[in-house]
Amino acid sequence: MEGAFTSAANMQRFIGAIENRIRTKREIAQEALAYRTENNLIAAKLQYGLNIVNLLSEYKVASGDSSITAATALETPAFLRYCVRRFKTDKKLLAKFSGQYNVENYGTFTPASRLKVYALTDFATAVETVLRSNTYHDDFVKLEGYREVPYWQGRGEGADTFEARSTVYAYPAMENATPTLQNQSGIVFVMQDEDAAMICNEEMPVDVIYNPDGRFYKYWYGLDCSYYNDLAENVIVYVIADDNDFNVGLKAAFAKGATNGTTIATVTAPTSADTVNAITYKYAVAPTAIPRVGQATPASGYTDLTSGTTEISVTAGKNIVIIALQNGKIISVCQHTAASGEIK
Repeated sequence: MEGAFTSAANMQRFIGAIENRIRTKREIAQEALAYRTENNLIAAKLQYGLNIVNLLSEYKVASGDSSITAATALETPAFLRYCVRRFKTDKKLLAKFSGQYNVENYGTFTPASRLKVYALTDFATAVETVLRSNTYHDDFVKLEGYREVPYWQGRGEGADTFEARSTVYAYPAMENATPTLQNQSGIVFVMQDEDAAMICNEEMPVDVIYNPDGRFYKYWYGLDCSYYNDLAENVIVYVIADDNDFNVGLKAAFAKGATNGTTIATVTAPTSADTVNAITYKYAVAPTAIPRVGQATPASGYTDLTSGTTEISVTAGKNIVIIALQNGKIISVCQHTAASGEIK
């Protein structure tokens, strides 16, 4: 401190160090707001349960491999290949005019030039080391155009784990629905339109107060920003989670039925922006394919379900799929592996 007053050069370095700390603080604050903005977008999508893809669940159905779990998925090359294929397919689908990939069912499209892609570091490094390292034509399984993030909210207290880094735990700020706590781990990838999340109206005011007693000035540096999430823009969130840990949209609790070999599902309705049309439910046991949000009501293979009443005939280990329907379309999907303790 004293050395700063020995020469003009030293004073310049001293003032430069102070300004550098101010700029660093502003950058840290701005980055923190960017993380909160993205977290709020993910949490809002989780609450609506729309365009949330459980990659692990889809892969198990597509491959017939029921042994893979969330704990082993990132070490499984075949699973990672499926993920990259899914991303490449969805990237092209987002570029076509559709209302399927946003909450408002608003017709829009997201070309590659407007697409923002975020990959959790754990997932990105798994693709590079587990998948591409032993693939001869690695261009076919290469992830492109993504920004890597080490975590969504933080590393967590205590152990620095994949579960902590991949979790979003938040009440989303929402206009058209009452926010509920969202707690989902295994979030590894997000694709979204560039207008789905934004920080704007940035100002960097400097307030100055003169101290007449000491004849000096005091400076306060500030940073003012606004943020917004637009749920009418395309957003897809990808998750790696075991079925019983997938806490999105439509939820169901299972208990023994009155008839031998049956179970009863009590469902919790997903959040919907449509407050006019009623939500109904259907179920299927061990279907050959998992329906997706936005598809029309299945013509066959699914049976009407009344929450807390309908008895479902099933055996332990079978996959039960429940779909929520509104205005002729699927708005949420729930999967559950039946346990012996839930069957009469």
